[in-house]
This record gives sequence, C-alpha cells and structure tokens, in this order.
Amino acid sequence: MNTKPLIIIGTGSAGYTLATFWRKIEPNQPLMIFTQDNGDFYHKPMLSTIFSKQKTLPDLVSKTAKEMASSLNATIHTECKVDSIYPDQKKIKTDKGEFAYEQCVIATGSVPKQIPHQCKMAYQINSLDDYKLFLPLLNTHDTVQIVGAGLIGCELT
Repeated sequence: MNTKPLIIIGTGSAGYTLATFWRKIEPNQPLMIFTQDNGDFYHKPMLSTIFSKQKTLPDLVSKTAKEMASSLNATIHTECKVDSIYPDQKKIKTDKGEFAYEQCVIATGSVPKQIPHQCKMAYQINSLDDYKLFLPLLNTHDTVQIVGAGLIGCELT
C-alpha cells in the first residue's frame, strides 16, 4: 500500500467524481483534496436555476466538505491556495504548508476571463462563493447586465 496520498486539487465536479471513483479502486490509500473555497459539494448547473426554482444558496449544497471528507475517507483542505507543484520532488506548496504525494491531479476547471478593473460593479458568477457576493446586490439595483453566453449567463437572463 502507498503511504503517500493521491492529491486532488479542486473540489468541483471533476475533483469529487475522481475522488469517488478512486476510492472504489484504492479504498485504503490516503487521499488529500485541496480547494480555495469551502469545499461544499453542489451541482454547478444549479447555480443558473437558483431564481427560477426559488432556491437559496444552502439549498444547492448536497454535502458539506466535512460530509464529503467522511464519505471519501479523505482529508479536505478548504480555503487553501496551492501556490506551486514540484513534480520532480512529488510535493505541493500551499499557503498552509507543503505536502508530499504519490500522484497529483489538477481538477480546477477552466479559468474565466478577468473583468477589467474599470468595471467597478462587475461580478463573475462561477461558484457558490461568487453567488454569496452577488445575490445581496440584486435588490439594490434597478438593472443588471449579464455578459457571457455560457450556461449560467443564459439561464440567469
């Protein structure tokens, strides 16, 4: 048995799906998952239907990070930024320390284009954390402009 963990960077659909299937193949190898956010599991397409289905943000969460850690027999490092990956040394460096690994998978998804700094009231909605910042502002403005023809942009419109 490997004593070094499989490290997965990212707790989106890809990261958690990989972890679930990995556990079926390797039930005893240590598993560490790193995420910049709170690590709660939710189905991302549901972000786009939050209004039409009259849901709140907590309604979208299927399992908390703590529940995911328990069901996966994993250590999940939340609110943790991975700064560097050193493949030759088989370790990662985070803002909470360095961690050795047997294998490392990057499952962080795509990176949205950055909004120009001149746009003072512009918000990207790509996660539950983004929604937490955006939702309270909806009641304080008469109009909202949505830029982007992705799933979330189209369904919010």
